[in-house]
Amino acid sequence: MPTSETVLLIYGGRLFIVSFEWKIFILFFVHNQVDKDILKADSDSILSDLDRFARFDPTEEYYCLYGDSSLFDYILSYLNCKRYGFVTARVLPSSVEVLSRLTVECTLLNLNELKDMAQAMLSCYMSSGEHDYEKVYLEKVMAETEYPPSLWYKDGPNLTRFKSIKDHWMF
Repeated sequence: MPTSETVLLIYGGRLFIVSFEWKIFILFFVHNQVDKDILKADSDSILSDLDRFARFDPTEEYYCLYGDSSLFDYILSYLNCKRYGFVTARVLPSSVEVLSRLTVECTLLNLNELKDMAQAMLSCYMSSGEHDYEKVYLEKVMAETEYPPSLWYKDGPNLTRFKSIKDHWMF
């Protein structure tokens, strides 16, 4: 297996460079460079253990996984959010077709939490009865933004909401 600090990962015909050193990335990945911690954010997924689940080519030193490379961006966004401890519907696509393909891709990669989020969004689309899926998507994301989970804290048996951030940091 590779001994260098970077690993080449070809996913669906698209090259991603997995870095084994700490870097700060803007927009989750820059020019297809991915931090190793992003792939290990979901320990149950196939991406967390490339040595066991991916095909390795020793002559070219790259791993190869088969899948839809256009959906891998959504998967990387989800894994990056999960690495920092929050999961949001913003990482999901708003298109029904892409969302259903993402559900299948998550099943293949054993990303159960992302698959459940995608299926919940699909059920919201179907239960709304509207054909304007972007409106349903925005309503769900805006509702999540209005009361983000990070602004709640456990106060004994009760779940209490922080005051606004401005009030919290004012002295």
